[in-house]
Amino acid sequence: MSGRPVKIGASILAADFLNIESEVKRAEQAKVDSIHIDVMDGHLVSDIAFGAGNVRSVCGATDICVDAHLMIARPQSFAMRMIEAGAGIITLQMEPCLDLYKTISDIKAANARAYVCIRPETSAGQLEEVLEWVDGVLLVSVPLGIGGQKMIPSMKRKISRLAEYKNKCGYSFEIGVDGGVTTENAAEITACGADYLVCGTTLFASTDMRATVESLKRRM
Repeated sequence: MSGRPVKIGASILAADFLNIESEVKRAEQAKVDSIHIDVMDGHLVSDIAFGAGNVRSVCGATDICVDAHLMIARPQSFAMRMIEAGAGIITLQMEPCLDLYKTISDIKAANARAYVCIRPETSAGQLEEVLEWVDGVLLVSVPLGIGGQKMIPSMKRKISRLAEYKNKCGYSFEIGVDGGVTTENAAEITACGADYLVCGTTLFASTDMRATVESLKRRM
Protein backbone atom coordinates (compact mmCIF):
# COMPACT_ATOMS: atom_id res chain seq x y z
CA MET A 1 0.00 0.00 0.00
CA SER A 2 1.38 3.37 -1.03
CA GLY A 3 -0.23 5.47 1.70
CA ARG A 4 -0.71 8.30 -0.81
CA PRO A 5 -4.06 9.82 -1.79
CA VAL A 6 -4.75 8.52 -5.30
CA LYS A 7 -7.29 10.02 -7.67
CA ILE A 8 -9.82 8.11 -9.75
CA GLY A 9 -10.94 9.24 -13.19
CA ALA A 10 -14.07 7.75 -14.78
CA SER A 11 -13.64 7.11 -18.51
CA ILE A 12 -17.02 7.55 -20.18
CA LEU A 13 -15.88 5.54 -23.18
CA ALA A 14 -17.23 2.60 -21.15
CA ALA A 15 -20.48 4.35 -20.18
CA ASP A 16 -23.97 3.71 -21.54
CA PHE A 17 -24.04 6.15 -24.48
CA LEU A 18 -27.85 6.29 -24.46
CA ASN A 19 -27.77 7.63 -20.90
CA ILE A 20 -24.60 9.74 -20.72
CA GLU A 21 -26.03 12.35 -18.36
CA SER A 22 -27.21 9.78 -15.84
CA GLU A 23 -23.89 7.93 -16.18
CA VAL A 24 -21.99 11.13 -15.44
CA LYS A 25 -24.23 11.74 -12.43
CA ARG A 26 -23.60 8.18 -11.27
CA ALA A 27 -19.85 8.79 -11.44
CA GLU A 28 -20.26 12.10 -9.60
CA GLN A 29 -22.24 10.41 -6.83
CA ALA A 30 -19.58 7.71 -6.63
CA LYS A 31 -17.06 10.45 -5.72
CA VAL A 32 -14.69 10.06 -8.66
CA ASP A 33 -12.17 12.87 -9.02
CA SER A 34 -12.59 13.52 -12.74
CA ILE A 35 -14.51 12.55 -15.85
CA HIS A 36 -12.17 11.33 -18.59
CA ILE A 37 -13.29 11.81 -22.20
CA ASP A 38 -11.40 10.13 -25.02
CA VAL A 39 -11.65 12.35 -28.09
CA MET A 40 -10.93 10.17 -31.14
CA ASP A 41 -11.00 11.15 -34.81
CA GLY A 42 -10.46 7.84 -36.61
CA HIS A 43 -6.92 8.75 -37.69
CA LEU A 44 -4.57 8.20 -34.75
CA VAL A 45 -6.77 5.32 -33.63
CA SER A 46 -9.35 3.37 -35.60
CA ASP A 47 -12.44 4.56 -33.72
CA ILE A 48 -14.33 7.87 -33.61
CA ALA A 49 -15.73 9.21 -30.35
CA PHE A 50 -16.69 12.55 -28.80
CA GLY A 51 -16.08 16.10 -29.93
CA ALA A 52 -16.22 19.58 -28.45
CA GLY A 53 -20.03 19.47 -28.31
CA ASN A 54 -19.96 16.26 -26.29
CA VAL A 55 -17.35 17.73 -23.94
CA ARG A 56 -19.51 20.83 -23.48
CA SER A 57 -22.55 18.70 -22.65
CA VAL A 58 -20.66 16.64 -20.08
CA CYS A 59 -19.15 19.76 -18.50
CA GLY A 60 -22.65 21.22 -18.24
CA ALA A 61 -23.89 18.12 -16.45
CA THR A 62 -21.32 18.03 -13.64
CA ASP A 63 -19.12 20.13 -11.37
CA ILE A 64 -16.38 17.50 -11.48
CA CYS A 65 -13.27 18.34 -13.47
CA VAL A 66 -13.45 17.07 -17.05
CA ASP A 67 -10.28 15.72 -18.68
CA ALA A 68 -10.33 15.81 -22.49
CA HIS A 69 -7.82 13.28 -23.84
CA LEU A 70 -7.02 14.34 -27.40
CA MET A 71 -6.34 10.99 -28.99
CA ILE A 72 -6.35 12.60 -32.44
CA ALA A 73 -4.05 13.35 -35.34
CA ARG A 74 -3.73 17.10 -34.58
CA PRO A 75 -4.22 17.59 -30.83
CA GLN A 76 -2.60 21.03 -30.93
CA SER A 77 -5.46 22.27 -33.15
CA PHE A 78 -8.24 21.30 -30.75
CA ALA A 79 -6.87 22.04 -27.28
CA MET A 80 -8.38 25.50 -27.00
CA ARG A 81 -11.77 24.31 -28.29
CA MET A 82 -11.92 21.80 -25.47
CA ILE A 83 -11.05 24.46 -22.88
CA GLU A 84 -13.78 26.70 -24.32
CA ALA A 85 -16.14 23.72 -23.97
CA GLY A 86 -15.30 23.58 -20.26
CA ALA A 87 -12.55 20.98 -19.88
CA GLY A 88 -10.25 21.65 -16.94
CA ILE A 89 -7.55 19.22 -18.03
CA ILE A 90 -6.26 18.78 -21.57
CA THR A 91 -4.35 15.56 -22.14
CA LEU A 92 -2.30 15.80 -25.32
CA GLN A 93 -1.33 12.61 -27.11
CA MET A 94 2.37 13.34 -27.46
CA GLU A 95 3.27 11.31 -30.54
CA PRO A 96 1.33 13.37 -33.12
CA CYS A 97 1.47 16.73 -31.32
CA LEU A 98 3.32 19.49 -33.16
CA ASP A 99 4.40 22.64 -31.30
CA LEU A 100 4.18 20.77 -28.00
CA TYR A 101 5.73 23.50 -25.84
CA LYS A 102 3.50 26.22 -27.35
CA THR A 103 0.39 24.06 -26.94
CA ILE A 104 1.21 23.34 -23.29
CA SER A 105 1.89 27.05 -22.70
CA ASP A 106 -1.42 28.02 -24.31
CA ILE A 107 -3.32 25.52 -22.17
CA LYS A 108 -1.77 26.85 -18.98
CA ALA A 109 -2.38 30.46 -20.04
CA ALA A 110 -6.06 29.55 -20.37
CA ASN A 111 -6.07 28.38 -16.71
CA ALA A 112 -6.38 24.69 -17.56
CA ARG A 113 -3.98 21.90 -16.65
CA ALA A 114 -1.76 20.40 -19.32
CA TYR A 115 -1.04 16.68 -19.37
CA VAL A 116 0.77 14.61 -21.97
CA CYS A 117 0.04 11.00 -22.83
CA ILE A 118 2.14 8.30 -24.46
CA ARG A 119 1.05 4.99 -25.93
CA PRO A 120 2.55 1.70 -24.70
CA GLU A 121 5.04 1.51 -27.58
CA THR A 122 6.58 4.91 -26.77
CA SER A 123 9.57 4.95 -24.43
CA ALA A 124 9.18 6.96 -21.23
CA GLY A 125 12.59 8.46 -22.06
CA GLN A 126 10.97 10.49 -24.84
CA LEU A 127 9.10 12.45 -22.16
CA GLU A 128 12.20 13.86 -20.47
CA GLU A 129 12.26 17.12 -22.41
CA VAL A 130 8.68 18.04 -21.44
CA LEU A 131 8.42 16.87 -17.84
CA GLU A 132 9.31 20.22 -16.32
CA TRP A 133 6.49 21.89 -18.27
CA VAL A 134 3.53 19.60 -17.64
CA ASP A 135 1.06 19.06 -14.82
CA GLY A 136 0.69 15.35 -15.49
CA VAL A 137 1.73 12.37 -17.58
CA LEU A 138 -0.77 9.71 -18.60
CA LEU A 139 0.58 6.28 -19.49
CA VAL A 140 -1.80 4.26 -21.64
CA SER A 141 -1.34 0.66 -20.55
CA VAL A 142 -3.35 -1.11 -23.27
CA PRO A 143 -3.37 -0.80 -27.08
CA LEU A 144 -4.51 2.74 -27.80
CA GLY A 145 -8.17 3.47 -28.42
CA ILE A 146 -9.88 0.21 -27.38
CA GLY A 147 -11.59 -0.14 -24.00
CA GLY A 148 -12.04 -3.22 -21.85
CA GLN A 149 -8.56 -4.70 -22.33
CA LYS A 150 -6.10 -6.24 -19.88
CA MET A 151 -3.10 -4.19 -18.82
CA ILE A 152 0.18 -4.93 -20.57
CA PRO A 153 2.32 -6.37 -17.73
CA SER A 154 5.52 -4.52 -18.75
CA MET A 155 3.79 -1.18 -18.14
CA LYS A 156 4.46 -1.50 -14.42
CA ARG A 157 8.18 -1.15 -15.10
CA LYS A 158 7.51 1.98 -17.15
CA ILE A 159 5.48 3.49 -14.29
CA SER A 160 8.31 2.74 -11.84
CA ARG A 161 10.98 4.24 -14.11
CA LEU A 162 8.97 7.41 -14.61
CA ALA A 163 8.32 7.72 -10.86
CA GLU A 164 12.03 7.26 -10.12
CA TYR A 165 12.97 9.97 -12.65
CA LYS A 166 10.31 12.30 -11.23
CA ASN A 167 11.67 11.91 -7.70
CA LYS A 168 15.28 12.23 -8.83
CA CYS A 169 14.58 15.53 -10.61
CA GLY A 170 12.21 16.89 -7.97
CA TYR A 171 9.33 17.31 -10.41
CA SER A 172 5.71 17.55 -9.25
CA PHE A 173 3.72 16.26 -12.23
CA GLU A 174 1.10 13.57 -11.59
CA ILE A 175 1.53 10.10 -13.04
CA GLY A 176 -1.66 8.56 -14.40
CA VAL A 177 -2.43 5.11 -15.77
CA ASP A 178 -5.23 4.40 -18.23
CA GLY A 179 -6.21 0.92 -19.34
CA GLY A 180 -6.87 -2.39 -17.62
CA VAL A 181 -7.09 -0.90 -14.11
CA THR A 182 -9.11 -3.10 -11.74
CA THR A 183 -9.70 -3.44 -8.03
CA GLU A 184 -7.32 -6.42 -8.16
CA ASN A 185 -4.29 -4.60 -9.63
CA ALA A 186 -4.83 -1.03 -8.39
CA ALA A 187 -2.61 -1.41 -5.31
CA GLU A 188 0.28 -2.78 -7.36
CA ILE A 189 -0.05 0.02 -9.93
CA THR A 190 -0.02 2.75 -7.30
CA ALA A 191 2.86 1.07 -5.49
CA CYS A 192 4.83 1.54 -8.71
CA GLY A 193 4.25 5.30 -8.43
CA ALA A 194 0.91 6.13 -10.07
CA ASP A 195 -0.98 9.12 -8.65
CA TYR A 196 -4.24 8.69 -10.51
CA LEU A 197 -6.07 5.84 -12.21
CA VAL A 198 -8.39 6.16 -15.18
CA CYS A 199 -11.03 3.44 -15.07
CA GLY A 200 -13.72 2.67 -17.60
CA THR A 201 -15.18 -0.83 -17.56
CA THR A 202 -14.23 -1.37 -13.90
CA LEU A 203 -16.48 1.54 -12.91
CA PHE A 204 -19.32 1.58 -15.40
CA ALA A 205 -19.86 -2.19 -15.39
CA SER A 206 -20.15 -2.07 -11.60
CA THR A 207 -23.58 -2.34 -10.02
CA ASP A 208 -22.33 -0.20 -7.12
CA MET A 209 -19.88 2.35 -8.49
CA ARG A 210 -19.48 4.12 -5.15
CA ALA A 211 -18.35 0.86 -3.52
CA THR A 212 -15.97 0.21 -6.43
CA VAL A 213 -14.38 3.64 -6.09
CA GLU A 214 -14.02 3.11 -2.35
CA SER A 215 -12.48 -0.30 -3.00
CA LEU A 216 -9.99 1.16 -5.47
CA LYS A 217 -8.96 3.84 -3.00
CA ARG A 218 -8.75 1.43 -0.06
CA ARG A 219 -6.22 -0.58 -2.00
CA MET A 220 -3.83 2.39 -2.19
